[in-house]
Amino acid sequence: GTGLAEKLKLDPEEGFTLARGNRSVRIKVAGLFKTGTAADDSLIYIPLILAQDLIGMGDVVSEVDAKVADIYRASLITADLNRRLGYDSKSWQDLNADILTLIETQRVFAWIFYFLIIAIAGFGIANTMIMIVSRRTREIGILMAMGATRRSVLKIFILESLILAPPSALLGGILAYLAAQLIMSYDIELPSEIYMVSKMTVAMRPEFFIWAMAIALGVNFAAGLYPAWKASRMDPVVAIAGG
Repeated sequence: GTGLAEKLKLDPEEGFTLARGNRSVRIKVAGLFKTGTAADDSLIYIPLILAQDLIGMGDVVSEVDAKVADIYRASLITADLNRRLGYDSKSWQDLNADILTLIETQRVFAWIFYFLIIAIAGFGIANTMIMIVSRRTREIGILMAMGATRRSVLKIFILESLILAPPSALLGGILAYLAAQLIMSYDIELPSEIYMVSKMTVAMRPEFFIWAMAIALGVNFAAGLYPAWKASRMDPVVAIAGG
């Protein structure tokens, strides 16, 4: 692995001694691999015969790894192998159960975080719209006294809440892009034994920005419903007198 080669200060085609107990063998680095995991700091690949000679256990294989076409069917495949053969088969999910549990827990917290962001944004928009309605009480009363229907007033304030969404979503997308670029400009190290990458990266796909804008429109619409409904339910006389 690249990490182990860096620690040992080894380059391809350089030789080094691999020792286990009182046995040792002189080998040469044929190439380097990089997975972005902890394996880069500790794993080497050597021929099977050479490994058997180094361990001194004769013609013995202690473990066989198999690559499957669909990684999500690994647990089904290992269950079938355990049923048909006498060997202990384990999937990558079994070998990394603790890490997967941690990632799943982080995913739950991430969804809670997303929900709080949407809720805070919704309350902020609703508060803004309520303030607008409260400051335009007399105008609403005059409109209704001139013949505007409650549905028309409802449409006016829903439309106003939706007008706030596109520029807000565009500005948020620009700020998110700049923040992501700033984060990736620093080498923020991550524990490779837990994550599949060694440093923090930010995925910026077009569909993410599309989803963000769609959610912003949805939040603006939902948050503007109550203030718009409240405005449409006002009594024109009370609204004019109270304004």
